[in-house]
Amino acid sequence: MAQSQALTPQTMFAARCFNTMRPVSGPKAITQVLNFNTNGLVQTVDFLDAINDGKIEWISTIFIDTSQMTPGATGQVSVAIGGSQQVITVPGGTQGYYPVVCPNPALMQVTGNVTGTGIAVLIFLNIPLPAAQWTS
Repeated sequence: MAQSQALTPQTMFAARCFNTMRPVSGPKAITQVLNFNTNGLVQTVDFLDAINDGKIEWISTIFIDTSQMTPGATGQVSVAIGGSQQVITVPGGTQGYYPVVCPNPALMQVTGNVTGTGIAVLIFLNIPLPAAQWTS
């Protein structure tokens, strides 16, 4: 029988969620190209300056493209979102849109577990899009 755990203020995290809101200033996107030439490399993506400079208001969706891995490369790219503890894991050779629960300002850790050279293109969007993933 599964053991239950009570929700307490110590185990809960509350944050404003932006993935259903449409920004008044219109759709915006920030592109980040990450090169994972070392297996297990972790790269931090911090949106504090972009938000303070008015380049984007928040992050609602991430488009992740792992189709640019070198031929024969295998692995995955994971995005861990600070605050919400959401983790998105994307296999190599795929592309997709991933809605996120992302506190503001967004702070993410992107990890590439790749054999060979792994290029991942991440496009951070401030508009909600439905989840979809396909092989590229």
